[in-house]
Amino acid sequence: MSCIFCAIVAGEEQAHVVLETDDVVAFLDTRPVFKGHVLVVPREHVVTLPELPTTAIEPFFAAVQRVAAALPDALGAQGTLVAMNNIVSQSVPHLHAHVVPRTKGDGLRGFFWPRHKYADGEAAEYAKRVAAALGPSDSWRYIKSAPGNDTCCVTVGQARSMTTNTEPSSRTPLDWPPIADEVLAGALEQAFLALSDDGPSPVGERLARYYDVAGNYVGATFTSLQPNEQDGVTSADLHATTLMNVKLGPRATRQLLTGPMHDGVVAAMISLPDVTLADADDAALEAMYAFYIAVKEAISSPLAAKSNPWVTTSKLCARKRPHLFPVRDRDVCTLLGVRALKDVRADWQVFRALMQNPQIREAIAALPEAARAAAQERELLLDDSDLRLLDAALWTYTKRGTPEEPPVEEE
Repeated sequence: MSCIFCAIVAGEEQAHVVLETDDVVAFLDTRPVFKGHVLVVPREHVVTLPELPTTAIEPFFAAVQRVAAALPDALGAQGTLVAMNNIVSQSVPHLHAHVVPRTKGDGLRGFFWPRHKYADGEAAEYAKRVAAALGPSDSWRYIKSAPGNDTCCVTVGQARSMTTNTEPSSRTPLDWPPIADEVLAGALEQAFLALSDDGPSPVGERLARYYDVAGNYVGATFTSLQPNEQDGVTSADLHATTLMNVKLGPRATRQLLTGPMHDGVVAAMISLPDVTLADADDAALEAMYAFYIAVKEAISSPLAAKSNPWVTTSKLCARKRPHLFPVRDRDVCTLLGVRALKDVRADWQVFRALMQNPQIREAIAALPEAARAAAQERELLLDDSDLRLLDAALWTYTKRGTPEEPPVEEE
């Protein structure tokens, strides 16, 4: 059979079929834009949408709508992209609709075609010509999606309510600051650069230096230094934190190790959920903030005119829960474009979006192998936290071009 999609419909060619009706078959694209990318095709061999019989329009787009509604719940996406090519850029000459899972900040821009601009008055002329070709408009109408709905779809017949995904990992406390799409897009772009193993500063070589047990970087020590208790703060935690080039004075040390402030820090730590940042829902974020504030209050000095030890606080939180808290280094926050936001709650949302991005997760999964390949004979002690690996990749990216070993500071 010459048409690959007809062969799939007939069961003569293998495919991961996700939906079958009397009129339509839907299956996974073998070269997805994002994993879970579905193709919806009519059983009848039709090349383009204008050739689709009128009686087949409703069942075809009903299936498209059904897939678009299902993907967010099935994959934890925030919405979908629904698109279709006719002749131009149509890789298979059998009508098919793409339904692609989308997440804010996923980096998809200019996916199908370049953008063009109309000359003055040209848009009106094009609109007039298209309207004339369509004829009377009472049988077709454009239904605008509700504000905030991230699912783009073509609706035929009776419109059905479509809402964005409300899975726990996309929830944020109502009083937390919203993050602009351009901030997320910028952070994602910088993260991809930092995670690249190409160019003059490959990530594998940077991480090989950072996690070298014979080197002077903190990577092989920060989370591995023992003891590292899940329900307590010890002097080892404070020492590991100071290795991140921050200071903890005598007063802060006493308050973190003994007394009522220590008890408050431990109580907030015990209340933290056993989840990763990617899976943190609104309740988890609130628990993170409570722990962060407890640590910050224990470190802050009432004698200082302006005491805001957010860097030290973030690093101690990351030491205690490396799967949940990013280090929030100043240079990393600047790189990601979040330092100007001056709000830890905004920073966490950006890091959560990065950790939820499928391509970022794939890049992080490849980091240990890349580091070991670059290390050759050097012994490495890598973090087992994906968030820590991302942090290390970002921080070392900000330091590219600096001397290979940080200076040893004298007391």
